[in-house]
Amino acid sequence: MAKPAYTVLTFDLVTLRDRVSVLALGASYTGVSVETLPAGAGVSLAFGTNSQLIPVRVEGRAWDFVDNCGNPQGCDEGLFLSNPAGAGILTLLVSFVGFGGGSISVGT
Repeated sequence: MAKPAYTVLTFDLVTLRDRVSVLALGASYTGVSVETLPAGAGVSLAFGTNSQLIPVRVEGRAWDFVDNCGNPQGCDEGLFLSNPAGAGILTLLVSFVGFGGGSISVGT
């Protein structure tokens, strides 16, 4: 079996973010999972440029992007994070298409 392509992104929620890009445009990702999320953090994610923000309410929430046949379908228009200034750590697990997943640019 080939090694899966993924990255773990960690964010200190003391920093205010408004639609901050946390993955480079062109990095084709197939899923996002919330590994750690402080209660009441007010975190939102947007899957692509000009996409609506989705509130993240619970740890363990995951989004998998697949086509009609259940095959991974990569999103390559970026991943964006919004959160009010607060406390705690947000950890996301992001999976990619293929090996290496293209260039990865991690925001803070």
